Amino acid sequence: MPRAELLDPPLAVRDLGGDGPSLVLLHGAGGDATGLLPFAELLRPAYRIVLPDLRGHGRSGAARWSWSGALHDLARIVSALRLDRPAVVGVSLGGLLAARWAAREPSCPGAVSLDGLPVPSRPDQLAGLDPDRAAAELARLEALFVGHTGLDPPWPAPADRPTRARRPPWGAACGPAVLRPPAG
Repeated sequence: MPRAELLDPPLAVRDLGGDGPSLVLLHGAGGDATGLLPFAELLRPAYRIVLPDLRGHGRSGAARWSWSGALHDLARIVSALRLDRPAVVGVSLGGLLAARWAAREPSCPGAVSLDGLPVPSRPDQLAGLDPDRAAAELARLEALFVGHTGLDPPWPAPADRPTRARRPPWGAACGPAVLRPPAG
């Protein structure tokens, strides 16, 4: 029976149980949670595994995609399942969402992006470019993305962007990323 908190839009969520801390696994665009089941089974002995289908994917209901909507959906899942400080792991779109969740939730113990790393979002992440030119290029990139897709950019908005005092910069390196919120 669906929980009331997961009805608007309806979200399909698999709670595989397991011992240990909560871990939410997020699939990529066009997929669903079933693609992560083999990975989830490997992690289940050490973690409580939760696998949602993101809005508009798999068995979840259709809804306009936005980063704020997807983050709200994740918050609804955490609340409905009473997850205590879950870490999040995502693939592609799910990895971008995991990074945004960690940036937004100070209690998040960690986030792993298996790919789909956030693009540079601050001028200081573009080493070697004049800071003014870097800022202009980032603004141009954001305008192109929004104009092409009609979606919010896949990187944090300026008010949500991490600062050096709060978090390490994301950088533009390839490979998995682990983002951890500051202690305390």
